[in-house]
Amino acid sequence: MDLISIIVPIYNAEKVIKRCIESISRQSYEMLEIILVDDGSTDQSLEICEDMSEKDSRIKIIHQNNGGVSRARNTGLKKATGQYIMMVDSDDYLYERAVELMLREIKKNKADLAICGFERGMDEAFPFSIDLSLKSSVIDNREALNRIYKNDFQRRGRTWSECLTAAWRWEKNAVKTRAEKKAKLDAMIAVSWATYNARKDEKSNKNEFEGLSPDTVSYAMGYGRNLYCGD
Repeated sequence: MDLISIIVPIYNAEKVIKRCIESISRQSYEMLEIILVDDGSTDQSLEICEDMSEKDSRIKIIHQNNGGVSRARNTGLKKATGQYIMMVDSDDYLYERAVELMLREIKKNKADLAICGFERGMDEAFPFSIDLSLKSSVIDNREALNRIYKNDFQRRGRTWSECLTAAWRWEKNAVKTRAEKKAKLDAMIAVSWATYNARKDEKSNKNEFEGLSPDTVSYAMGYGRNLYCGD
């Protein structure tokens, strides 16, 4: 069985973190590495995590000075040893078969990434409403990039310029030669402008990736690279 690393960034989450960890510990898929990154909490979050770790040997706790959620996630990524990575926020809790079902879809479709839906709820007794009859869909990296630009995946979040900056920070450290660095950045900028122009004119049916090589689009989507969460 594949080991799955679940990373939970935590900051002053004493009211919700126990429920979150319990939902992870109770997953039907048991080959888990549960990495709790306490980002300098000033409440009882760390103490709760330590108590939970005594009940589940799969839990690893990392404590660091406060640096923000992205830094906490990156810390977790550095410590993760699993074949797959899953990010869970401290105020989330998972359906008991969430990991099992997502891994099943990844394996079945030979996918690099799985994204699931969610429901919002404020009440402690908020129930899950799971429709297992829903069918999964598979999209390639071009379609994923297109949806990200058009905010189909997430209505609020980073702007493209911020995403590009985060990607460039990763490249600045990872690519060794100036020529490679320039070529990779040019590739990302080309895709950025192509999709930006398509987004300005929603009436156009023109393929926004026309003229761009598959390698260029794949690179800009991060295909074959490790995930980087920008600071």
